[in-house]
Amino acid sequence: MIFAVWIPLLVPLLAVPTARRLAESLPPRAAAWLLAGCAAVLAACTAAALGLLTVAGALRAAAWSARVSSSGA
Repeated sequence: MIFAVWIPLLVPLLAVPTARRLAESLPPRAAAWLLAGCAAVLAACTAAALGLLTVAGALRAAAWSARVSSSGA
């Protein structure tokens, strides 16, 4: 689970060299659309990964809170 969440956060770093090559080789209009589409997809993947991290943290905090309150502390 850890890699499945953290890898989408690192993919934009790997996409930069590819985007530069594509932007140089494509006509300006096609390059702009392609780069905008890729940016939107990468942003959605990042948001999903951060959402998964938030949900996992909230579930872990809730389980910890229930364990602490049931132990009488």
